[in-house]
Order: sequence, then structure tokens, then C-alpha cells
Amino acid sequence: MKHKNIHEAILWVMERVNYVQKDTKISAGRNSYTVATERNFIKKVRPLFVEAGIYAAPIDIQTVNVEMVSIDY
Repeated sequence: MKHKNIHEAILWVMERVNYVQKDTKISAGRNSYTVATERNFIKKVRPLFVEAGIYAAPIDIQTVNVEMVSIDY
């Protein structure tokens, strides 16, 4: 797949990825959310990235600790 620039290549991928299946439920207090995991996202997008000649590499890695706080109303 030949593109003039990275923007055209990203657009080409975006045109082909309509939806990434939500596959995991996350609970936060009384709320719960269904989300798409990184694994599911990569499974859907990676083959198209390869075909479009796009690669992704981390430029910085940070560890973030998050503490969940429950608020009762």
C-alpha cells in the first residue's frame, strides 16, 4: 500500500476500522463500564498498520499509580 505521507496512511487505516469490540467490564464503585482492551485494539489495527506501512514505537514509558476513591452521596 503506497501513501504520499503518514496522514494519508492513518486516514486509510481509520477508514477501515469502524469499531473495536468492547470485551472487558470495569467496575468503579457503583458504576461499571464496558471497554475495549489494548489487546483487542491491537488485534484489529495492527494488520492494517503493517499493510499501510505504519509502525508505532514507544518514545517514553512512565509508571502511573492510581488510587480508587469511593465517594458516597
